[in-house]
Amino acid sequence: MSADRQRALELFGALYAGVDGYRLSHGERKRLGNEDRALVYGEIDPRGFGELLDRVGVAPGECFWDVGSGTGKPVLLAAMLFPFARSCGVEVLATLHAEAELRLERYRREVLPQLPEEKRRQELRFLLGRYESVDLAGADVLFSHCTTFDDGGLATLAAACARLKPGSRIITVGQPLIHSALEPALDAPVPMEWGESICHVYRVVSPASP
Repeated sequence: MSADRQRALELFGALYAGVDGYRLSHGERKRLGNEDRALVYGEIDPRGFGELLDRVGVAPGECFWDVGSGTGKPVLLAAMLFPFARSCGVEVLATLHAEAELRLERYRREVLPQLPEEKRRQELRFLLGRYESVDLAGADVLFSHCTTFDDGGLATLAAACARLKPGSRIITVGQPLIHSALEPALDAPVPMEWGESICHVYRVVSPASP
C-alpha cells in the first residue's frame, strides 16, 4: 500500500471516529416504525473497499454514486482514494443523511487541506430521498450495499442500473443482480465491518429501454 493511501485511510478513520451508523439507523427506523429490511444498515471495510475499486478500475474524471449512502463513508472514501470528479450519495433515512452532511462539512474543514490540491476540485454531494427519484445517468461507478433487499428491491435496482450508459460499472454487496443489460465482470470476497461478504461487479453492456 502506498504511503498516500495509508495516510488517506488514517484521515478517514479519524473523520469517522465515534460515528455509529448501525445505532443511528436502528434508532431512526424504530422512531419511524419502519420494518423494511432493505433499510438495514451495513458497512464495508475501508481498506477492502479501496482494493475492490482498484479491481473495478477508475479513470480520472469519472463519477461515483452510492445508492443508500448511510453516513457517507463510501462517497468520501471514493473521493479520497480515487480521481473521481464527482462522488455522490443518496439516502432515505434523515438521521443518516444528516450525519453524512456533518462528516462532509468536517471533511472540507479539517481533512481536505491535508490532501493533494486536485482533491479540492472534486464535487461531493449527499441527497436525502429515494434513489428511484434521482437522476443517476452520470454514474460511471455505482455502489449499493443491498445485502437485505428482497427480490422486488433487487429487480428495481437492476432496472435502474441497466439504464446507465454502456461501460458503467455496478458494485453490489451480498446479492447479485439479474438483467440482460448487466454483464457480470467480477465476484470477490470483501471484508466488512461484521465479517466477509461477496461483492458482485457488473458492466452495463447496452442501455435498457425506459
